This record gives sequence, structure tokens and C-alpha cells, in this order.
Amino acid sequence: MATAAGYPNTSSEDMEVLSVRTPAFTGDLLATGLQDCGLEGQAPGLTGVDLWDVTDPHSPSHLGFFDTGAGGAHEVSLTRQVRGGQERVFALAAVPFSEITSGGTVGDFQLLEVTDPRHPVRTDDWGAGKDGGLPFGIAGSGLPAPFDCTPPPGQQPLCRGHFGAVFDHSASPSTDGTRAYLAYWDAGAIIVDISNPAAIRMVGRTPYPAGSEGDTHSAMPNAAGTVLVTTDEDFSPGELVAAGEPKESGDTWVGHRQPSQPGASERLRHAALAHQLDVGLLLDPQPADPREHAVPELVLRRAADRRHREPEPTSGGRLLPAQANTRPDRRLRQLRPGR
Repeated sequence: MATAAGYPNTSSEDMEVLSVRTPAFTGDLLATGLQDCGLEGQAPGLTGVDLWDVTDPHSPSHLGFFDTGAGGAHEVSLTRQVRGGQERVFALAAVPFSEITSGGTVGDFQLLEVTDPRHPVRTDDWGAGKDGGLPFGIAGSGLPAPFDCTPPPGQQPLCRGHFGAVFDHSASPSTDGTRAYLAYWDAGAIIVDISNPAAIRMVGRTPYPAGSEGDTHSAMPNAAGTVLVTTDEDFSPGELVAAGEPKESGDTWVGHRQPSQPGASERLRHAALAHQLDVGLLLDPQPADPREHAVPELVLRRAADRRHREPEPTSGGRLLPAQANTRPDRRLRQLRPGR
């Protein structure tokens, strides 16, 4: 029918369409998250949120763009807030490792007002370290503290498993647009209050129990905001076997019975765990009570040693190693706190 948001050396990672009506724009608004592919020998790709008018799907037209920095927006959602009959529209952008690449000054979650999509603006941002007082970054990366997930004094480590990291992977809104649910990898799902778009505030978190692999990939609430479903992005050991590699310690087995883990498929028959959220507790301005736990993993792939494996068309569905991922790039090793 038509295409949009296609740029050289740039991947369109995620997209969402919302029908909006504001003084600046009325119609179907498309937001897509753009990330730099980092291909050698090419100019850098775009990094941010791209906005298009898709009211006529046969003829989309470009409206605006916001550069989020870092590697770009990995996932993006659209939502609205209505106050006094006036509609404000926002894009929720998950920008992995922004808190690292900015030297701790810009958080991984960026809230963009797109009420006028021709002139998007960032109203606020939130980072696990600078705003949540939590560990953040990548464990074992060779980066200096605190970018290596070193916990603040008196806190227990959060980074765990084969890819120990704390970063925002995705962001989903509540029905009324006043809260955002951030999938913050080894920190679990983090709930933030965005009712004041200029002052994001953390109100809750779903930590992992000891021994879990971590890796919160997505967090999605129900319409009433009483249940939060989270999924974890762990590489399937069944796929490891298909790729000719042995099972690794910490792997979660789904759909297989193995002598070393009898009954594993029965124990893990559910891919996601729904968390009953105490709304009154989560809205309390005091630090969140860490009672909620995300344990069963939705097993998709492992980010161990920063590699991705994808189905190879000529292999009959067999998963083969792909090229090593280069995010975040080597420049991170030169970062120092405050830079």
C-alpha cells in the first residue's frame, strides 16, 4: 500500500498508530522508533522517534522527528492525557543505554510531547541511576562505575545472568496515560507516574528473586491497571542445541523434559507471570515495596556475549549464529562519570 520511515543505515525498531485530535493535528499519527544500524563505511543512521501522518494510508506524509541520542529508540508507544477537555499526546520512548552514553545525564526512558507532531519536545526523562537510585549499565563491560552496574552503597546487585545489565527495553502506558510501565531488564518492571509530564516519578518495581536470569523484555498492564504482565527475553536452550551448542548453566527449559531438570516443562508451562498490583501501594510516594516477583521466563533468545541468533531461511528453521552486536559501541569505554 505504502511505506514510511525508511532511511539508510537505520532500522525501524517499533511503531504505533494513534488517532488524535489536537489544535495542531487531527488524524492518525504514526510514531516509529529509529535506531542506527552502525554499518561500517556508511554515514550514521537516525536515532530517535519519527512521526508521520497516516490518515490516508496510501499516502503517508512526514510530520516531525525527535533525536533521542544514544543508539536510538528501541521501542515506542503513544498515549494521551485529557485535562479540562484538552488533549495532550505523548510518545514513550525506550532508549537503551542512554544513561551510559550521556554520562549519566539523560535517562533511558524519554517522554516526548507530540501534541504538535511537527514540533516534538522532550518534557522529561528518567534513568534508573540518576532518578531511581538503582544500579544501571552493563556488568563486566569494562566501563567505570557506576556504568558497570555497580550498586550504590548498601544496595544488593541487580545485574544477573548471562547478560547482566540494567536498561530500559520498552515502555507501555496506562489506559489514561498517567503511568508508564518500563521493562528495565534485570531491574524488572519499573512503574513511573507521568501524570505531570515534566516531573516523572517512580512509584513501583517488580524485582526478581535470587537465582533468576532476569531480562524483563516487556511489561503491559490491563485496562484497569490492576494487573501487569511481564515477559523475559532469555535465549532458549532448545535453540542452543539446534545451533550445535550445549545447554548453559541458568538456561530455562520450556517444552522439553531433560534428565538434569525433570518436570521442567510442567513447571514452566506459563511463559509470562501476571502480577497483581496493589494500586494503593504503587501510588504511595514512599519507595516501592518489592513484593512482586517475575519468575517464569518467556524464552526467546540469549544476549550472552552480546550475540543474536536469528532463523536462517536456508536452514529449515535452524537457528545459526549471527554477527556480533555492536551496541553499545566502543565509545562507551571512554566514558567517565559526569561526562
